[in-house]
Amino acid sequence: MSSINETILNILETEELTTTEIAEKMKVKKEKLWTYISVLLKKEKIIKVNNKKPYIYTSRTPEAIIYRLYLIMTTKMSAKEKLNNLELRFVDIAGERVENE
Repeated sequence: MSSINETILNILETEELTTTEIAEKMKVKKEKLWTYISVLLKKEKIIKVNNKKPYIYTSRTPEAIIYRLYLIMTTKMSAKEKLNNLELRFVDIAGERVENE
């Protein structure tokens, strides 16, 4: 995989961005990214978050999935039952991973 693809994936691990925003972060022209975005979409490394332009993209790497699951767990889910120590430890590990990214 090219270094540009890897850079795009790294940027999208913890963010949801348009092509313009990705280009600004990479300090390149937006037009230069279309080929790379297209390849990453076809390889299912990134996904479109919305269905209208400007499209917003996010990564499908394991790290990105862990990050998003952690955000969902901590912001949108209320526990119906008290978590046991092991479950709490897994939440802590996920949180540590998110903070270190």
